[in-house]
Amino acid sequence: MPICFTIVRHSKRSYTSDCHTFPINVHGHVSTNSTTYRTSVTITCDTGYNLNGNSTSICESNGHWSSIGQTCSLVGKEFGD
Repeated sequence: MPICFTIVRHSKRSYTSDCHTFPINVHGHVSTNSTTYRTSVTITCDTGYNLNGNSTSICESNGHWSSIGQTCSLVGKEFGD
């Protein structure tokens, strides 16, 4: 009777601890106390502008924000109106 073996390899993951400055466009603002792993940022827009995209983003273990690309559009001009 054949005997089967399973070989399991463990790898060490290196976590980046900083996502650096959150990218936001004109008329947008970011509120946060930090840019390190698990930190949350809140994205808002100037008065008269609407936020397109998520209003929060979290710094992930890979050093990237969970959600980017938010924009602020003039009220009444959202998404190419």
